[in-house]
Amino acid sequence: TITAKSSGADQYRIDWDAAAESAGFSDVTLTTIPGTNILPLAANATAGTYNATVYVKNSSTGLESNGTSITFTVNALPVLSNASGTNPTTCSGSNGSFTFDVTNVADGTYTVIYDNGSASASVSSGTATVIGLSAGTYANLSITNGNSCTGTSTLSVTLSDPAAPMITGTTSVCVDATTDLDGSGTPASSNPWTSSDVTVATINDNGLVTAVSAGTTTITYTDNNGCSATETVTVNALPVLSNASGTNPT
Repeated sequence: TITAKSSGADQYRIDWDAAAESAGFSDVTLTTIPGTNILPLAANATAGTYNATVYVKNSSTGLESNGTSITFTVNALPVLSNASGTNPTTCSGSNGSFTFDVTNVADGTYTVIYDNGSASASVSSGTATVIGLSAGTYANLSITNGNSCTGTSTLSVTLSDPAAPMITGTTSVCVDATTDLDGSGTPASSNPWTSSDVTVATINDNGLVTAVSAGTTTITYTDNNGCSATETVTVNALPVLSNASGTNPT
C-alpha cells in the first residue's frame, strides 16, 4: 500500500522492468494514490519473482521522489494428479485411505477439501496421504499450500467396504427339525450366527438351525470383516392328527 507522506505526495507510478513486462505486467502511469492500492498483476503470470520501481509525486509542486525498488513474488499453485485409494478392511470401518501426487507443496500436514467434506493430509516427497476414511466417494480434491495458494482438481477416489458374505442352505424346516446354513468367507470369532426370534428357531455358531415353533425368524451371519448377510428361515407346523374312525370290511 502506498500512502501520502508529510511532503504532500498524492500521486504515484510504477515502472516494471523488462522481464516483468515480457511476463505481462503493465506499468502504472501517474495516478492518484488511493486509500488502498492494489498492485496491478499480469493475468497469466507464471510463478517467479518480478521487479519494479515505484515513484511518488506531489502534484502541486511537481516534485517526484527517487525510485523505490520493489520485488513481487508470484507463487505456484499446487498441482494434483494420480489419485488412488485403499479400501477399508472392515464393513463400516474407517481405516481406508487415498493418496495423490502433488507439486508445489512442501512436506507437512495440510487440509484436503473434497465434495461435502475435508480431511487432514500428510505430504511427503510429493505424495499426499489421507487416512482414517470410510467407504464413499471423495471427489474434486483440492489442497492449499503454505503460501495460501489453492490447487484444485477433478480427481476422484471411491472406497468400498469388503464384499458382503452370502448364506446358503435350506431355509424352510419343520418344527423340531434342524437344517444347516453355510456362510461364505471366514466367520466372525464371536457370535457369527444369530436368530432374531429364538422362540421360532435357534442357531449355533456352526450355522445349525433348530426349529422350535411355527413362524419366521431372520438369521444373520457376520464374517470376520464385520460384514453381514441375512436370510429368513420359515418353520412349518407339524401335521396334527385327531378323531380317527374306521369302517369295517363288508
